[in-house]
Amino acid sequence: MANQALIEEKVKTYLLSLSPQARKMFLAKLETAGGNGLSDAQRKLFLSVARSVVRERATEAERADMIMRAFFRPVEPFLYDGELQKRQRGRIARASLERIWGWISRDVAPDPLVAVLKGEGTGDIDDDQIEEQTAQIRAETLRVMRSHLKDIQQVPRGKQRLAAQLGGGDQMEDLEDLIAVLSHEREFASFFKKMPARFTAADFAPDGYTLKVLKAFLGSFPKDPAFIAAALLDRLPSAVFLVAVTKGLARADSVKKIDVPPYRAFIDVLLSEVGRLVMGFTEAQQGGKDIDTLTGMIDRYHELVRALDVDIQIEEYGEWSATLAAARRKMSDRVGIEIEPAIALVRRILRVSDDASGVLDVHMVADATRALHILTAARRAVDSLALNDLQSRTWRNVRQSVETLSYGLLERVRAGEAGTCDLPIKKLDAAIDFSRIVFDEDYAYGLQRTRNNAVANLDKRATGT
Repeated sequence: MANQALIEEKVKTYLLSLSPQARKMFLAKLETAGGNGLSDAQRKLFLSVARSVVRERATEAERADMIMRAFFRPVEPFLYDGELQKRQRGRIARASLERIWGWISRDVAPDPLVAVLKGEGTGDIDDDQIEEQTAQIRAETLRVMRSHLKDIQQVPRGKQRLAAQLGGGDQMEDLEDLIAVLSHEREFASFFKKMPARFTAADFAPDGYTLKVLKAFLGSFPKDPAFIAAALLDRLPSAVFLVAVTKGLARADSVKKIDVPPYRAFIDVLLSEVGRLVMGFTEAQQGGKDIDTLTGMIDRYHELVRALDVDIQIEEYGEWSATLAAARRKMSDRVGIEIEPAIALVRRILRVSDDASGVLDVHMVADATRALHILTAARRAVDSLALNDLQSRTWRNVRQSVETLSYGLLERVRAGEAGTCDLPIKKLDAAIDFSRIVFDEDYAYGLQRTRNNAVANLDKRATGT
């Protein structure tokens, strides 16, 4: 390539003019999508320069983050986001990793890891080299971690002090589970190689290959089978699949037959997932997440609870039944908060009045829309929530209010004069949106046509035509 040094310098100058985030985006685009209009030789040159600049400009914090992610790579299948109602063996909170890493890099890191963290003797290395170097020293770090934990347990209140550093007792148990996973990294790697990256229903056919591999691994794995259940949960398209897996492994469809080792741990993990969905809904609700996020969580919660109820009758069985009942009460309380104001909101918004100068409260309309969408999700999940009376009463009254008040607004527009119907028309538009949620598209379409005819006649009266 002609004037390669000149081209490299121009590309480097251009990249240095960008923000760090823009440089990373430029590199990611080259790596994944290629360079439009570039020859292979040009693309390789651009990639080489971009990688060099990004690495040179990487901050110490960014480098430490890359090393942390590489170090914890074997733990990825066991991580969960959000919060559990009750700590579950085999499931490690992603949020715990940062504090655990702080402890490792500050108090535990052996010399080889310290060298990688500082970048000593590494020169101009890329992500793959960091992965390779970190993997090589993971075993040594694990040995030091085990030794360190053993030592602090000999010190009065040593374990409690470490738990406080990590954030609490749950985080301490996350550390212990993390060490258990890293201690059996090879076994898990071998197991995952035999498993599909993502499972489908066909993978769990009776006497099929996948169930046989699972059963064999459960028989040979020396640690708690909850680790296997947690890792499977990470790869399944839905937690509901784990119910089918548990039944297939145990060759049973009743909870009494499943309540034996090693299958008992699978139910514990499933119940922890129910709790995670409840906590996730609460967090999303308080964080003002969008409607689709909230209704999606209700749907996933319902699918899992229904599978536990219907497929293995968990509601009839002791401690598990109590755990599920507690989750159901909490989810019902949170959903009830959302749907309880629906009737009042709809009636206030669609109330017919002679005030032609008022303004439609768009924030109230948004609140009502959210409440109605969550109400429809609660109706889909009626068997998994303790909201029968509230949701049925709210549903009936909301539909009645939308129907009755829409008719009143139509009459107001039909009888109105030009300049006096702007607000009723806006309210009618809101009623059409509400009817689409609580009735259906056909009902909303019919109301829309009637509204359009009424507005057209209003315009004719205004122009005298």
